[in-house]
Amino acid sequence: MKKFKQNFFLICLGVFAISLVFFQIRHDEINTIYIAMVGPLSGADHATGKSFLKGINLYLDKINRQGGINGKRVLLDIYDDENNPIKAEQKAREIVKINRNVAVIGHHYSSCSINAGKIYKKYHIPAITPTSTNVNVTLKNPWYFRTVVSDKLQTRFLAMYAKNIFPNRTRVSIIHENMEYGKYLARVFKQSAKKMRIRIKYQWKFDNQQKNLDERLENIVRQLKKKKNAGLVFLATHATEGAKLLKLIKKYHIENPILAPDSFTSKSFRHSLSCLPKEKENPGYYTNGMYVTTPMIIDMLNEKGQLFKHEFENTFHEEPDWHAAFAYDTIALIVQAMKKKSFSGDYNDLKQDRIHIRNSLSSLNTIHNAMEGVTGYVYFDKQGDSQKSIFTGIYKNRQIVSTFTQFQVVPNIYEVPNYQKEIKKKHIIPFDKQYMFKINTVYTGIEIKKIYDIDMRNMTYGLDFYLWFRYKGKINPEKLTFLNAAEKVIIGEPIDQEHTKDITYEAYHIRGRFKADFIPGAYAYKERLVGVSFCHKDLTRNNLIYVADVLGMRLDSRSKMVDKLKKAKVLTPTSGYTINDFWVFQNIAEKASLGAPRYLKIQEGKIKFSQFNIGIRIRKNELSLRNMIRYEFVDNLLISNLVIFVFISIFYRGERLRRRCRIIWFFQMMTAITALISCESLAVERLMYMVEPYQAKIIKYTFDILWWIVPAFFVDLAIKRFIWIPIEDKTEREIPDIVIGFFTFVIFTLALCGVSAYVFEQKITSILAASGVFAMIIGLAIQINISNIFSGIALNIERPFLIGDWVKIANIDEGRVVDITWRATRLQTRDNSIISVPNSMASESIIRNFHYPTRVFRYWFQVNIDPTQQPENVEKILLDAVLSSQYILAKPPPAVSFSGLTQWSAEYTISYSTKNFANKVMTRNNVWNRVWNHLKRAGISPVFQRQDIPQFRDHAFSKSNPGDPIECLNDIEIFYTLSDEAKRKLSRKMKQKIYQPEDVIIKQDDPGDAVFIIIEGAVCVRIKLPDETEVEVGRLGAGDFFGELALLTGEPRKASIIAQSYTRVFEIPENTFIPMMQDELEVARRFKEKIYHQPRMQVPEEVTVQKKEKKGIYSNMISGLKNILGNAEDGGDE
Repeated sequence: MKKFKQNFFLICLGVFAISLVFFQIRHDEINTIYIAMVGPLSGADHATGKSFLKGINLYLDKINRQGGINGKRVLLDIYDDENNPIKAEQKAREIVKINRNVAVIGHHYSSCSINAGKIYKKYHIPAITPTSTNVNVTLKNPWYFRTVVSDKLQTRFLAMYAKNIFPNRTRVSIIHENMEYGKYLARVFKQSAKKMRIRIKYQWKFDNQQKNLDERLENIVRQLKKKKNAGLVFLATHATEGAKLLKLIKKYHIENPILAPDSFTSKSFRHSLSCLPKEKENPGYYTNGMYVTTPMIIDMLNEKGQLFKHEFENTFHEEPDWHAAFAYDTIALIVQAMKKKSFSGDYNDLKQDRIHIRNSLSSLNTIHNAMEGVTGYVYFDKQGDSQKSIFTGIYKNRQIVSTFTQFQVVPNIYEVPNYQKEIKKKHIIPFDKQYMFKINTVYTGIEIKKIYDIDMRNMTYGLDFYLWFRYKGKINPEKLTFLNAAEKVIIGEPIDQEHTKDITYEAYHIRGRFKADFIPGAYAYKERLVGVSFCHKDLTRNNLIYVADVLGMRLDSRSKMVDKLKKAKVLTPTSGYTINDFWVFQNIAEKASLGAPRYLKIQEGKIKFSQFNIGIRIRKNELSLRNMIRYEFVDNLLISNLVIFVFISIFYRGERLRRRCRIIWFFQMMTAITALISCESLAVERLMYMVEPYQAKIIKYTFDILWWIVPAFFVDLAIKRFIWIPIEDKTEREIPDIVIGFFTFVIFTLALCGVSAYVFEQKITSILAASGVFAMIIGLAIQINISNIFSGIALNIERPFLIGDWVKIANIDEGRVVDITWRATRLQTRDNSIISVPNSMASESIIRNFHYPTRVFRYWFQVNIDPTQQPENVEKILLDAVLSSQYILAKPPPAVSFSGLTQWSAEYTISYSTKNFANKVMTRNNVWNRVWNHLKRAGISPVFQRQDIPQFRDHAFSKSNPGDPIECLNDIEIFYTLSDEAKRKLSRKMKQKIYQPEDVIIKQDDPGDAVFIIIEGAVCVRIKLPDETEVEVGRLGAGDFFGELALLTGEPRKASIIAQSYTRVFEIPENTFIPMMQDELEVARRFKEKIYHQPRMQVPEEVTVQKKEKKGIYSNMISGLKNILGNAEDGGDE
């Protein structure tokens, strides 16, 4: 039955696992939202396509970890158009045919987007391009959007920048390609230059597809070299051709300033140059000093942008370019639209979902409802074009850094105080029917020297650091307001300063106390944020922006900065903390105008300043297992470990658990710890960024507490499995509950102290002091109970008795120990009542343990016999009587000794051993009955002292001759009804036989041919097991008979009979016994009753006899009797 249950459970488990896999696959098919991505994944621009994929997947992985959209995963369908317009159209038709994508991200080249856009427009599929800049992509196509600025806007901006930043250079020369991209850029630049009175001095063009392209490019550069008055050089080309031109410009040592569009910021462009020998020797050899327009500059990224950069570097081990960042924001726009209630995500609602996404995107039409992405705020005009700021960067050491001057759109010119005066000062520049702020960029760097005196109770710390600025003009960037200062911070005089041409450099040494966790929303699990945050006191963001000095700070990557800070020992080991992360970013600090007249025109009443931040995440020096498991395996790991834990807990219980308790403990512990780690990882990844900080702290405290309680539980379980169970198995005694409970109490008390000290950071000394006073008060009130508790502990340590032992404590009745509680020891007496003995009384009293040192108990009593009897003969009779009892132990053997003479009798002492003290009375009665019977058959009576008569003799013990067959038959109850004639006839057939100790009287498996009656002595009944070993199952003595079973059943003998002492028996042959039974029906009936009512042999546990087999034996005996009786009336009950 047990095996059936096991197999049934395993089958159910297998069916459950298969069903789980099937439903998981089906669930994945139904609960998945698909988005298409189309870009160049092969060919010359494959690096751009790979950047798309990396940026998109980085965002999707995060969304799917947090549960997807309404519980549905978001997956990407990937298409490669190779930057070929024809293939782009083919891929668009494939997307229409598959008909499962809610939106499309792509393409890269504008020509590809224009061709594919016609298909998307026809079938109403919303599409967003992160990089296509031609105006015709979104022109008259309400289903196409772009997150990057258009070619027209960036080219006009570049012309404006040249006019205002290079006022002494009013001449520009243009080199452009013959493809639509380059031709359009050149045409717009010329138009803008004409309006701004910039003279186009020279212009060269080339055909990208011509065979002798390299010769044509070199010829153009040679001509440029000859033109001494060429002025600024604008390169309107794609990345590949632009790299070739730069190589030639450097070859001919042309020093003219170079302007280039955003195609010169791509990875494809930089890869084209990075493999050149001179570029390897001197990074930036070909690009240093080149001005470019770019949608994004790393050192001007906001907090989200810096976080994106860090995640990208950690995931892909490279720095992201602007293509990856804009692809990241593009997928974020689509996901934001899908998170709205009207989005279904079901395949049947695909058409409505596409309309919903398109409408959601078009509704982002002002900066007030824009999405804040990693590249800034994203919103669209009526045409679907992004209204982003354009940045100008300059190449330095192969990196693009911000120029000293940036231009950004003025949202509302009338909100600017004295805007007309600002226009005259050229602080505001007219541009494209709007105005732009001319903003001073200050390169800002910080080097942390020391973080000290960390006080996380008050959330403060000391910071010692160097701060420097590099800037143009007279703007006093050192007039700072420290936004997270805990006390006034004094900047002081510069420790170093330098003036080169129009660039100023100043460095300061600052020391002060600051507040931790100073950036809202920057909470991280089990980490604290330290660092510094500041803005200018007076100059708003319209006049000044602090940007990170990437070159001066050597900001290669966040991980390298962390290593640098650790090597510099910014945090000492004694602080108890370690640095886990580092980042630098700038964002916007808002301050109230406080009713100042100059700011009354600002609608929101908020003044915006450029805020510069250095963030350092620190965490305590403690072991963390959560990061050992990769997140993508967490779900399956959690489910599998919970299933294994439940399976082990259900399947291994009782005796099965006891046999394998140690290995089961190990597996239970490993699965529980792994499940806890997985659960913590899930909570951190999916909940920490979705809840408020106070809720995040509750989650943190919950897991911190569990990391104390769960190990405490398994330590307690280990003590039970590795200590208590082995002791119980070895001693065959149960461990008292008070001992187990005491150790459990101590373990969990220590765990709670750990929670108090390390989770809630409370001093244990104060807790112990308060609890000590409380314990003293309680102790005085319950001192008796405390005495009992410690007495109980002392009893369990000394172990004078265990549960299950029979003991006698002081003058209390003997009883079996059933429990040892915290207050008392409970005894169950022979009358089945419970006596509770206080532990303090038990520990101070005399204790007699009848089960110690072994369970064998020795018992003795005296028998008084007529002194005229021969002592050797009396001792033999008494020993035979004791040996014939089946309740005593053979080893140590029983003994009979002559104790001496009294005034009225000879005293003999009988001693024997028994293993079951609970049956002491029954064993004693059985032994005494055997003694009585043996003495009676020997004609010896016990004597008793009387007050009036010195000696008493019972007539039943009159002298008889036990060797006489007739006397023997008279003493056996079943032969009482025989007539004297029948007894004389039977006695003549009876033969007396004598056996010495260990002689075999009958042997197992021999045929039965006689019945035996014991006259004197004792015999044992032994059964041979299948493994040839023999076990004793009973004993017989004088007056008992045996051998009848084989005669009645006709089967071989079932046991062997061995003489234990000098033994005499009468043998009644089969040919005498069977006819006698047939003639004497009353004897047969008595015999039958004897079979029914005689006590069964004590079969040990090793001998397993089936119930059917036992029933068969007795049925055969009854059948034998019926055959003997024939048709005579049956007597007795069957």
